[in-house]
Amino acid sequence: STIVGYLQDSLGAPIKSVNVRLIANTDTSSVFTNADGEYTFKEVKGNHILLVYSMLGYRTASSSHYLIEGQKELKVPSITLKSFSTILPSALVVRVLPMVINGDTVQFNFGAFDFTKRALLEEALKGLPGFQVYRDGSVTYNGRQIKRVRVDNKDFFGGDLITATRNLTADFIKNIQLLNASTVKNGETGILMEDEEKILNINLKEDKKKIYFGQLTAGAGTNDRYLGSFGLNKFNKGQEISIIGSFNNTNANLFSLGTAFGGDRSKSAMELGNLSDPIDGLNDIGSIGITISDQLSKVIYANVSYNYLYQNNITDGNSQLTSSYIGNTIFRKEEYILNTLDRNHKLRFGFDMNFKNKDLFRIDGNLALNHQISGQNKDLSLNSFNSISEGNYQDSTRKNNPNGDLDLFYSKFF
Repeated sequence: STIVGYLQDSLGAPIKSVNVRLIANTDTSSVFTNADGEYTFKEVKGNHILLVYSMLGYRTASSSHYLIEGQKELKVPSITLKSFSTILPSALVVRVLPMVINGDTVQFNFGAFDFTKRALLEEALKGLPGFQVYRDGSVTYNGRQIKRVRVDNKDFFGGDLITATRNLTADFIKNIQLLNASTVKNGETGILMEDEEKILNINLKEDKKKIYFGQLTAGAGTNDRYLGSFGLNKFNKGQEISIIGSFNNTNANLFSLGTAFGGDRSKSAMELGNLSDPIDGLNDIGSIGITISDQLSKVIYANVSYNYLYQNNITDGNSQLTSSYIGNTIFRKEEYILNTLDRNHKLRFGFDMNFKNKDLFRIDGNLALNHQISGQNKDLSLNSFNSISEGNYQDSTRKNNPNGDLDLFYSKFF
């Protein structure tokens, strides 16, 4: 038997490409309607017929029929398919740009990077393009050293970089910005300064601007090695109170080992030239610091910080030099021990007063005291063709370096 039919929409127009499936008691097949909405099944076997009509965008329909024995053709009445649509809920796709450049400011959005859970900022910086983190904790960006740090555009722990990178976790940070010191000063005072020092500004996530957090670390190892650190911090939308400290003999340090005002720390190697690196040897270090900053009123913002650093460095070394001449060879051997003990006190304070007429008055002060004792013990042996010279040399130095400065700045707005 042959079965023919016709499909149309609710307006009476033919529907093309509708799937028509025939299910009989002895046969199953399917066809598609042509451009005129017509379909045909040939050589159908069986007499109980079920036709199912389906197409994307229309409701599925069906019809049942019975073929009389010997019936050659069955014309199925026209079937009207009703349109069907489903409105999917809207989906918002947000993509965070990893890096944004705005003038001379470079911004890295932490939401675009995958960091290890609870990773400190120091570890996060190692995974960002352009950053280099050295073993002493110093950081460079594209080869230029970063010496100051801010949190939400406010100095954090007196601007000490290592304090921020080794205490703040990447989970708290929305983005970081690389700023030129000249840009910061120009924005605050309106005066263009020729200062190309890089500043790292850390912007916290909104839900992390009012939070208590801290950390406690302790460890011990072979050869009497030990390490410990602690930190307690409070952020409250501009108010900051932080107490941190560390002690170890593993050459790690919580604070910058610079001078009282953040410069590169220098240590005399006496007569040994470049044989001694200031961060080599065994360092027994203890440090503690506290910082408080707050918006005292609508006009006055104040910050004060103090830290104390104790460092005892012992460097053991030796050198051997052989010089060959015609008829003579000179052997020179040195064994030495350098011992340097540093005690550093540093106090920083600052007040910013922004008046209603947009005038700015700023006070910045630093007080520092460095007490250093250095000693050297050297054994020297000199062996030539006809002479042997041996000796022991000892010397020591003691230094007390008090430093202080006070800067007053007033900017008049016209």
